[in-house]
Amino acid sequence: VLVEAGTRLDADRWAMLQDLDLVAPRFEPVQVLARLALCILLVSFCAGYIARFEHSLLERPASLWLAAIVPVLFVTAFRFLLRVPQGDLLMVPLAAISAMLLTILMSARIGLAAAFLVSALCGVMARADSGLFLATLLLALIGVLVVSEINSRGALLRAGGYLA
Repeated sequence: VLVEAGTRLDADRWAMLQDLDLVAPRFEPVQVLARLALCILLVSFCAGYIARFEHSLLERPASLWLAAIVPVLFVTAFRFLLRVPQGDLLMVPLAAISAMLLTILMSARIGLAAAFLVSALCGVMARADSGLFLATLLLALIGVLVVSEINSRGALLRAGGYLA
C-alpha cells in the first residue's frame, strides 16, 4: 500500500505517485496549445509534401481519404495502447505497419509521409525521447523501402521478417 485511504498527501508522496504514473498530470493549457500547434505543423508539413510531390492524389478523393484515414486510425490505436504498461514501445510496429500499408496501396512517397507523421504524432503523444522517435521513424522508413517494389505475398512475408 502506497497511501492509505483518507490520508492527506504531502508533496513527497504526490511526487512519488506521479513518478509511478498513478495520478494524472495537472492540466496545463500552455502545454496543450504547444502540442496542438506542433500537431498542426506536422500535418501541414505532410499535406504540403503530398500536394507538392503527389499532386495527382488531389484529383482522386477516395485515395486522398485513404491517405488521411490510415494515419489517423493508427495514431488512435496507439492512443488506446498507451494505457498498457510499456505501451510506448508499440509505437515502433504501428508506425512501420501504417507506412508499409500506404506504400503497398498507394506509393512510396505517401508511405514516407505517413511514416514521418505517425512517428512524430505518436512521439508527441507518448512524450517519448528522441531516441524512440528516431528508432520508430527508421524502422518505418526501412519498411517503406522493403515493400516499395513488392509483387507477391511471399515478398510481403519476407518484408515482415526483415522488420522483425
